[in-house]
Amino acid sequence: MPPARKASSRALLAATIVAMTVAACDRAKPRAADSARVELDEVDSLPPLPPSVLELPVEYDLEPAVAALEAAIPRTFGDIDDRRAVPGRARLRIAFAAQRSPFTVSVRGNTATITSMVTYEGRGWYALPMAPDVGASCGGGETPPRLRIALATTVQLSPDWRLRSRTSVPVVEAATPGDRDRCRVTVLKYDVTDRVLAAARGQLEGKAGLVDARLRRVDVRQRVERWWALLHRPIRIRDSLWLQLQPAAVRLGPLTSDGDALVATLGLTAHPRIVTGARPDSTPIPLPDLSQAQSGDAAADEGLRVLVAAELDYAEASRILASKVVGRRIERNGQRVEVTAASVGSAGGGRIALSVGFRGAADGIARLVGRPVFDSTSGELRVPDIDFDVASENVVVRGFDWLKHDDVRDTLRTLARWPAAGLVDVARAKMEAALNRDLATGVRLTARVPHARVLDVRATSSAIVLRAAATGKAALFVSRAPKVRRSP
Repeated sequence: MPPARKASSRALLAATIVAMTVAACDRAKPRAADSARVELDEVDSLPPLPPSVLELPVEYDLEPAVAALEAAIPRTFGDIDDRRAVPGRARLRIAFAAQRSPFTVSVRGNTATITSMVTYEGRGWYALPMAPDVGASCGGGETPPRLRIALATTVQLSPDWRLRSRTSVPVVEAATPGDRDRCRVTVLKYDVTDRVLAAARGQLEGKAGLVDARLRRVDVRQRVERWWALLHRPIRIRDSLWLQLQPAAVRLGPLTSDGDALVATLGLTAHPRIVTGARPDSTPIPLPDLSQAQSGDAAADEGLRVLVAAELDYAEASRILASKVVGRRIERNGQRVEVTAASVGSAGGGRIALSVGFRGAADGIARLVGRPVFDSTSGELRVPDIDFDVASENVVVRGFDWLKHDDVRDTLRTLARWPAAGLVDVARAKMEAALNRDLATGVRLTARVPHARVLDVRATSSAIVLRAAATGKAALFVSRAPKVRRSP
């Protein structure tokens, strides 16, 4: 095995001391005390798990663009005393006055709609030959007619982290289709509504570019770069034990809304690992270009995947085994043996050894060897292939041939079981706790890892180690303040 792989193996098993490790191979130099007790050929047998994905919501507020519209588009337009000619009706003059409400914002998907309601009134005059003008009005009561005007802004994040938008004016219309929001000067047989609609559209035309210009000034890259750097900082678990998240790529997921803000959900692809020893280097790699998540892209759709490890040390395994077998009697053909002692240790090569003391038809200590496995149905460790080691023949003082019979072996196979599901759950909970912490003021890493599936069981020199794939969700929560900074 190459030296780099051996170092990786030592550090990975050292992490199991706290019942927690992760998928990526660790190339940090292990402590001598840890590496001395690791069986190198038993640790790095599993392929690495797929990358983890952390969710990061990036919010950009539309308030600056709305403020620019408010400043550019007057709240009132028209003049009720400004008489204007009507094409095709030489004797008719029309005037109107309109007032709009403040703009409001609604967001659906990646499109923001900026809306205002306009109320108005109209007046008309008809010039009679050799007589005073005849005048009439509409919309001057308590329920004036209304128009709805709206701009629609579709926003995207480009691969170079620039905010791109396209704004149009899709709606300038009466608020309702009936007579309620029409302004007809009945006596003069003239509907003022269309003239006000044309004037309102004229107020909006040319202003769409103002929204796009404001959104182009939003500095998305700078804010994401700050979070990117935070995620590269090692997280201290305890003395000489660090968690590194190692983000490597960023994908853009679906756009959603939060009130009057657009929220881009980013998926940060990471390769978390445990490092032992001195604080590892935290120099971040440069923020990569943003890529678009494709339908069915597993890297964008999946959540957190980490490898957790739990240990059953041999002292505890020996205590549990002894409580089950010491004092048990086994009879055959009028003879019997009684179990007087039992202990568990490493047999090398990923196997465990049971040393069992007998008296009666056989006296002495027999050694049985087998490979531990995890029974997912019972949640227990067991050794289904355990059998007498031929070396026991030289250890047992008397009666080894009698002892080698299948019924003795099968009895020990049945009893050699240890509860293990709880150990894996404790490891999962410790890993989850380590992933829930503040990275900086207003920036919190959150994770929920409810599931763990045992992948591998290996016997090392000091313990039986279970490794499990834990799955869940992780996200970077960022408070709404401060908002995304605008470039000068």
